[in-house]
Amino acid sequence: MARELTVRIADEVGAFVLFEDEAPQTCRKLLEALPLKSSAIIAKVAGLEIMMRVPFFVDTGGENETTAQKAGNVCFVPGSQNICLFCEELPGLGPCSLIGKVTRNLEGIQREARKCRSRQGAVVEIYEGNREEGRTQ
Repeated sequence: MARELTVRIADEVGAFVLFEDEAPQTCRKLLEALPLKSSAIIAKVAGLEIMMRVPFFVDTGGENETTAQKAGNVCFVPGSQNICLFCEELPGLGPCSLIGKVTRNLEGIQREARKCRSRQGAVVEIYEGNREEGRTQ
């Protein structure tokens, strides 16, 4: 059974399933870094997506790479410290490691991404479980 992580962006809570078999090194690094708390940023040149900085690199390059993105894709950008939650279909600007797929509340994540276009910096958290006590402080 695939592992599911909770993602909170401002007041919206969703979840995504990890693709541990397809991107094992990147998923392992993400799991080792949990819980995560960062600020939401958006790349206005790419489309509707939420990005967050993470405290790790993956030195092996990409895993399970994709360039064109579908709404709900969760990717790690090799060579940077960003996880991206894609909120719409995009042709992509370069290869990303597809590490998961949003399984709950994509609509809420999309709402927060639209807000982020005019005001970046919403708190983004990723943690295991769906309990409030799983949140970072």
